[in-house]
Amino acid sequence: RTRLTDNALSDDWGANNFWKTTAAGVVLWQRMLANGDIEVRLHDRKDAIDDDILVDTIPFPNNDVDFMALGTGANPDQVLASYRVNMANTWVSDDGTASVNLGDQNQEENSIDMGCFFFREGGGFHDIQQFSIPAGLQELASTGELYGPIGSRCQAVWEKRLVGSSELVFFDGNTQETVATGLSAFPQYDFKNGILVFARGGDIFLVDTRQGAPFTEMALTTDGMGVVDGFPKTDGVSVVFKQVDGGQEHIQMIDLANGASERISNTSIAKSGFSLAIEQKQVLWTESVLVGAILVTDLYFHPGTGVAGDTMAVDTGPVPIDGNFLPHLANGLVTWVGNDGDTEVFILE
Repeated sequence: RTRLTDNALSDDWGANNFWKTTAAGVVLWQRMLANGDIEVRLHDRKDAIDDDILVDTIPFPNNDVDFMALGTGANPDQVLASYRVNMANTWVSDDGTASVNLGDQNQEENSIDMGCFFFREGGGFHDIQQFSIPAGLQELASTGELYGPIGSRCQAVWEKRLVGSSELVFFDGNTQETVATGLSAFPQYDFKNGILVFARGGDIFLVDTRQGAPFTEMALTTDGMGVVDGFPKTDGVSVVFKQVDGGQEHIQMIDLANGASERISNTSIAKSGFSLAIEQKQVLWTESVLVGAILVTDLYFHPGTGVAGDTMAVDTGPVPIDGNFLPHLANGLVTWVGNDGDTEVFILE
């Protein structure tokens, strides 16, 4: 466990941020200075503590920075960062270089991988935009109410909201095709390396987009509404999801190579589906329990064996994890925000 920050200032991912801020061994966060200015910072785990890259300083009072995101660049050893300033302008930084303003996109849900940055244009437009360094900013889709693009290898899946239901649209880099229908608004889904997983009717389904159209759904669970499976996440070779069975909550893992399904959590208390993350079969999530009147959040890590006994609570040390900020998992690096009176950033390899 390494403490990246140790000061009386706020260091965290910022408000309105549910998107990954860790990639290729690099962490992105923001720091509020005593005068109200906001600094956007990058830290590479190969560097010494406090040896950070200062990407940008946003002066007070127009200092609202949110919707931060980090992903790999066109070169997998580099990163592409993005953030929104003052609920309007979208900025990007290529591997820590000076940020470029993409204009008043009011970007919201976002995803970055291999130098391709997908996001929803807000401000009432609900369009899907894509940015890359060589191609610049491009509008991919503007028909209907579109939300939540998730990108992988410069392909993406997003929600198209209809009257009474939603569907998922797959973009293969050139064309767009509907890949799932009959979903509720704000459906739970994930996409990685061509594998799409989504929840519907209390079960988990998979579409392998690598097979091409016509796309075929495969049911990964058939528990029905008595047991509710949701919040699926995938790394392209395995799938994890949260399962609610009566008053008990579990994390289930399915190996796509052999179809084996295993319970990898070793408690049955409340788990945050939003916190669930998987990469290279390693899994991360948070669990919370009331201790008196205080909600205590713990961070759990699974090393990828598929055995519940190997799951462990992460030793976050004397500084409790702040449940208001999602932890992240990437390239064997776990990052989280702790709170010792102010928020601080931690990493664990």
